[in-house]
Amino acid sequence: MAEGFSWWGLSPLLALGLGVLLLAWWKPEWGWRKAALRGLVLWAMAASLAAEALGGLRRLEGLTLRVGWAGVVGLLGLALLWRARRARPRLKLTLARDAGPAPWLIMAILAATAWLAWQVPPQTWDSLNYHMSRVAHWAQNGSLAHYATGIEVQNSMPPGAEVLSLHLYLAGGGDRLVNFVSWLAMVGSVLAVARLAAQLGGGSRTQWFAAVVAATIPMGIIQASSTMTDYVVALWAAIAVSELLEARSGSDGLPLEAALFGAGAAGMAVYTKPTAMVYLLPFALVGAYWIWRRYSLRGAFALGALALVVVLGLNAGHWLRNLRTYGDPWGGSERVAQHGNQLLTFPALVSNVTRNAALHLGTPDPRANKALALSLLALHDVLGLDPSDPRTTDSGVFRVRRTTAEENHAGNLVHALLLLAVLLLLALRRPRLEATYYLYFLAVLSTFVLFSLLFKWIPTGSRLHLPFFILASPALAVALAALLPAAWSRGLALLLFLGALPYLLAIPSRPVLAGPGGPVESVLHASREDLLFASALYLQDPYTALAGEIGAADCRRVGLMLRGNGAEYPLWVLLGAPDAELDMEWIVSDTPSAKYMKKDFAPCAIICEQCPEAWARLRGLTPRLQRGGFRLYQ
Repeated sequence: MAEGFSWWGLSPLLALGLGVLLLAWWKPEWGWRKAALRGLVLWAMAASLAAEALGGLRRLEGLTLRVGWAGVVGLLGLALLWRARRARPRLKLTLARDAGPAPWLIMAILAATAWLAWQVPPQTWDSLNYHMSRVAHWAQNGSLAHYATGIEVQNSMPPGAEVLSLHLYLAGGGDRLVNFVSWLAMVGSVLAVARLAAQLGGGSRTQWFAAVVAATIPMGIIQASSTMTDYVVALWAAIAVSELLEARSGSDGLPLEAALFGAGAAGMAVYTKPTAMVYLLPFALVGAYWIWRRYSLRGAFALGALALVVVLGLNAGHWLRNLRTYGDPWGGSERVAQHGNQLLTFPALVSNVTRNAALHLGTPDPRANKALALSLLALHDVLGLDPSDPRTTDSGVFRVRRTTAEENHAGNLVHALLLLAVLLLLALRRPRLEATYYLYFLAVLSTFVLFSLLFKWIPTGSRLHLPFFILASPALAVALAALLPAAWSRGLALLLFLGALPYLLAIPSRPVLAGPGGPVESVLHASREDLLFASALYLQDPYTALAGEIGAADCRRVGLMLRGNGAEYPLWVLLGAPDAELDMEWIVSDTPSAKYMKKDFAPCAIICEQCPEAWARLRGLTPRLQRGGFRLYQ
């Protein structure tokens, strides 16, 4: 298994760091927090637009990106030297005296997740199926253009997070750094939550506590060392909302600066995942009202037009590609039918809200889980709905799971209970908080309701709720600071950290402390190849055998005929990608992307999954190896 890594892969991250430093020096009134968040937005926008432009020229390749990022690093370095020679700014980064243990708890979580992100290859099933597979195809093709595939989501899903991964993948010569996109999303989200807490009236201690609440979200900790994309959505949503609050409280002139960065963050959220719309829409409506009241209808129109141009500019390339392939910007009506709620009634909404909430309320006690499940089943009897109704259910059968650190089903139990407690306390004792706070909290809660209204329930849906919990974190912290004695925040911070330890140390697919019966041994001892297959152990033997045969034949043109829900990416890794000599292409028919098949592609090997026994020849090749439902033609 190839494990190549080039230190050039650090150049995009170095450019980000130098850019943040330059912004902090250039705009000292921003402060470090705002400079870091706005630096992230500029970095992601630049990387995305560069990928779109280079892809149009078919020059999206490792050498081009290494030279480009090296040039950016050089220019930023010169700008910093020039700035330092003109006026030596005093850079201060101090911890508040009343922060307590919060900074150390947060740094411990960030350090642990960063170490895991470095140690572990992409291994989540969606990453093996399409997140990283599309990155490998783009790297091979030198473009983000659609290609023939039997896994259509590789083309149709927004590419924002994977485009950032692509920069690290190509510059670094492998996937060593790709998990750091989600890790950076965690760092940025923690900063954005602290900023939101300040904007909602929270003092220094409250801001630190809000950061702890965000950093200890179980699903967030799990995603921070993976290539899942929900944390990236959470980051951009939190920055967009923070810039909205900045625009509301700005000077008398139109807040063009906040509008630009807010629109950039919103555009990146939409460019990352369709669920971003749910987390942005309520705040967009609130923001439109605020800006209309403060800056007049003309001002609101001007800012709205600016935001629209930025969002369209970031997403136009992907939408046009989808329009050409699927007939609409969203990837086809079949995807909408599959994931969209088809029963827009009040009982269906109650069903989805309660079942989505139950994803986070599973406890270690089976009796408590059974009681909750029976209660919800009784509720559905009253509603006259089947809790697994296909019109409101994407897949699976409804049940309440035990608390788990498994990345597809982990819930945020403590945070969900904390949210319910805060809502109860606010109902009983309404503290003197600004109207902005209550409107913000209402908008956050409405995102959960809107999500439940528009999307079907799915057993793995807890991961899709991560942006909701990130946006709720500052509201929880500000409310608790107003309702409880100050000493409680330190105690709660410690409890949240202790509750987060299982998600830091015992994720089943990448455990630091491996328990009996787990899929792999500890990350401290397991090989990178074993960790790659942790979510698909049954594929390790056949894939290794297939790749071995192909390598022994010195074949570099490989055809793929896998199932649409199959794991493609491990084959790329085992065959040595990224490699300029490797050419892996799908062989498909009767699919929207089949028209992009290369007519002159002549494979020297074809990997076919569950092919009929009668297929004695395939494109002139004959069966060479049969292993675990896969057949190799050579």
